[in-house]
Amino acid sequence: MIKYKKLIIYYFTGTGNALMAARWIIKKASTMGIATELHPIDRDYRPDPGSIDSATLMGFLYPTHGFNAAPSMLYFLAKFPRARGAHAFVLNTRAGSKIFRLLGPGLSGLAQVLPMLILAIKRYSIRGGLPLDMPSNWISLHPGYSDRWISFIIKRCEEITGNFTDAILAGKRRFFRTMITLPLDIAIAPIAVIYFLIGRFILAKTFIYSSSCNNCMICVNNCPVGAIEIRHGKPYWKFTCESCMRCIDNCPQQAIQASHLFFLIIVLISQIPLTMYLFTSMPILTVINYPIIVYFLNSYIMLLMVFFLYGALQWLLQLKPVNALFTYTSLTRYWRRYRAPGIKLRDYQKDPLN
Repeated sequence: MIKYKKLIIYYFTGTGNALMAARWIIKKASTMGIATELHPIDRDYRPDPGSIDSATLMGFLYPTHGFNAAPSMLYFLAKFPRARGAHAFVLNTRAGSKIFRLLGPGLSGLAQVLPMLILAIKRYSIRGGLPLDMPSNWISLHPGYSDRWISFIIKRCEEITGNFTDAILAGKRRFFRTMITLPLDIAIAPIAVIYFLIGRFILAKTFIYSSSCNNCMICVNNCPVGAIEIRHGKPYWKFTCESCMRCIDNCPQQAIQASHLFFLIIVLISQIPLTMYLFTSMPILTVINYPIIVYFLNSYIMLLMVFFLYGALQWLLQLKPVNALFTYTSLTRYWRRYRAPGIKLRDYQKDPLN
């Protein structure tokens, strides 16, 4: 039986789901007399794990973005120090949902497989993986759930996490829940790749400010990847936005919306055969006229157009009629927000255990 002396958890969170799961695990370990550390990886945090050996267990907790691990966690893992034989586990929070009175599971895609592969290449011993169906925070897609449903889902997840933690800290390996949906996760892997290379950049440009924005700077100061800056006196979302929903779900004025009208405009632009005109005007480019190359070339030309259109929209939103048009055609204008129960803005800072 393995006796761990220390547990170190690194986590990335948008609205607190991964942090809540991390706290459950930390609490369990503490009652067993195991020293614990909890580190958010916000804003390009650099790890300093010190001496790593088999007596130290490391956990990596993060949300699922586009059927993949959050980009920040992937970058973090890629830079993480190598350690032969050190023990690690991964936990990804997924979009747990409700369909009428039934709970719907999320899908991980590459969110479990890819981080495990990166850690295995770095010679870590993978002790387990847990896909955890926490309440979905994707307010761009659906309204936040009622307090009753949130409480029900979280209670169930806490029990699942507790059982997983007991097994891992006892030296056992746990991959059961990972394996259940693995065939489907592998099947949707291409979607995860396309989202990582293209989709996430499009979604980054769907966030807008409404006229109720009072420049409180909460969104700017609390963005975990520093993707929001002030332009023309109002928040502007860069391509580095990871759609973690921290800004939209924590704005006290509910002044941040996901513009479904602008997303519709992007969809219409995507129907334009941009590369066809490029090949027509520059025949020399026909040597790269292969379907996969054409697809990505068309996509990145479209992203360039989206960049300029979003810049123009940022300026036009200063006009009240334009702001009202894009605000009132956004479904998020009418939907509830979500933040993990008990998680406050200060909890996103550097000392989450205090």
